[in-house]
Amino acid sequence: MGKDEILAMEPGRELDTLVAEKIFGLEYIECIGCYIDSNGNEQKIQRHSTGIADAWKIVEKIREKGLNIYIYVEGDNYTVEICDPIKDMSSMLINVKNCNTAQEAICKAALLAVMEA
Repeated sequence: MGKDEILAMEPGRELDTLVAEKIFGLEYIECIGCYIDSNGNEQKIQRHSTGIADAWKIVEKIREKGLNIYIYVEGDNYTVEICDPIKDMSSMLINVKNCNTAQEAICKAALLAVMEA
């Protein structure tokens, strides 16, 4: 999936599933019909793209990777920037603008950051 496709996604189940797989490393096991984590534990897909508490888990995951994440409110829109603090701050990794909610912007920026890595 490319950058433009991710940016065009609407908040909801499809975006949440992509976050679960790409950010949190969950794997769908078809024979048992559920997602599991790296320890083999069954996991439900969280509502990262619509719930701010779940979206905040993404922020923490990005920070664990040693990256800085900035969330801005500009009028009715949200912008999320992800930067590598070791590099010059002007060398931004990801900048997602004009999202309707912080959750949407966080999900999309995090996915793009993982794709860039």
